[in-house]
Amino acid sequence: MKLELREKARCLRRDKGLSLNEIVSILGCSKSSASLWVRDVELNHTQLARLEAHTRKNSSFAQKLGTLGMQEKHRKIREEAFQIGVDRLPKDHLFGIICALYWGEGTKSKNAFELSNCDSKLLELICKWLIVEGYDNRIKFTVVYCDPSLRIDEVKKYWLDQIPSLKDIHIGRIVLKNLPKSSLGKMARLHKQPYGTARIGCYDYKLFNQVMGGIQSLTQISVSKPSNNQTTSKQL
Repeated sequence: MKLELREKARCLRRDKGLSLNEIVSILGCSKSSASLWVRDVELNHTQLARLEAHTRKNSSFAQKLGTLGMQEKHRKIREEAFQIGVDRLPKDHLFGIICALYWGEGTKSKNAFELSNCDSKLLELICKWLIVEGYDNRIKFTVVYCDPSLRIDEVKKYWLDQIPSLKDIHIGRIVLKNLPKSSLGKMARLHKQPYGTARIGCYDYKLFNQVMGGIQSLTQISVSKPSNNQTTSKQL
């Protein structure tokens, strides 16, 4: 039986220039056996060109399948994280606060949790929450300021002093933004915080989607007029 399969494999390789996968598909043998049987069969230029084209086509198809598979995998992860956020919000008041803050101040254009503000107490709350959630080693803190009289190390020290949970390893870029010297620039400088606006972020798409799920849950809250013995009334 094996001798018969061997001869058929060599014939398919020699006469038609078929690939190992094609031979295996036709004969039902193992790829290792087919490789052993046809390894000394020489192919002409036409067969080699056909085999090369076939290999490129299969390789491209396999890559596309792999890409589609990864996209589907990450889509499911995002959907699962989103649903976790939807379910979590009614049970976790602090998570609800974080979602509300992110709804108003967060960056929603990419799969990263980022929030900009100049209020150190708000940023401290976000920083502490990220640490408790297990993202301590992934926190990124950047600053843009516009006072040229301040050095970068002074700005860095200010934010580290103002936000006790913030660590030196969290600090990323600190950038001086040059405002125009015109009257418009002077007015803008007057209304800017001297130590700038900070952005705190965590580059984790699961966290981002969980918070977006929480925001979706927030949109479903119905608010009614308070009764005489209530200050607020809400149904989650």
